[in-house]
Amino acid sequence: LAFLAGILCRTLAAVPASPVMGLGAVSVAAALGWRRRPVGLAALLVLWACLGLLRMALWLTHPDARLAARIPEEPQPVRVQAVVANDPTGLFEPNEPARFRAVLRLRHRRTEAGWEPLPGRVLATVQAPREGLAYGDELLVEGEWSRVPPPGNPGAYDRRTALARHRIHGQLRVKPFHGVVVLGHHHGQPVVEWIAHLRHRWEELLERRFNRQDADLLRSLLLGQRRRLDPELQDAFLETGTVHLLPT
Repeated sequence: LAFLAGILCRTLAAVPASPVMGLGAVSVAAALGWRRRPVGLAALLVLWACLGLLRMALWLTHPDARLAARIPEEPQPVRVQAVVANDPTGLFEPNEPARFRAVLRLRHRRTEAGWEPLPGRVLATVQAPREGLAYGDELLVEGEWSRVPPPGNPGAYDRRTALARHRIHGQLRVKPFHGVVVLGHHHGQPVVEWIAHLRHRWEELLERRFNRQDADLLRSLLLGQRRRLDPELQDAFLETGTVHLLPT
């Protein structure tokens, strides 16, 4: 509770980090000196509150958080250099072309003066890409970006806040008349890249061991890939009201 109180205090007001660190150091000394007394317990609670303050201060001053102020509310054209930060997943929409969704870790943005550094993360939706995308790919992307829309009604799901918890402060939509160019590969973390490779190996195993319809269904339920589902099977999930069982 003390930790959460510290987070709340930093959210409501800007508190300098230096006094908080000093107070935290004093609290550590007091908690160690009076471990079995009420003073020690109070010092421990103050320490947790200081940790909450510092945690929220680091979150708000993170370079990714500054991206929110630079992305427009309404969609605008943009050209960026970025790296795919997760394994792209296929999306399923009735009567819509294939789409892939991936988190992009931005590096640079093209402006009239040239390329400028731009740290941050956006959620990209690429429609009918000309070549496959994988985790760790370095891309040159043209599209339209904007802030994630806030909830339309009071009490509705706040997607903007939910994505902000993962340091994602914008969305990028890439349509077929835009462009995506793969500049290089293997720019991610080796462990995550190995996990993504393992996931693709599972896809290949499902394709070899099962017929196409069963393999597509298992790929969707187990691996979150919905782009290859048979149209009749898609319609069956829609008609029976069970489409929510499929990953989004």
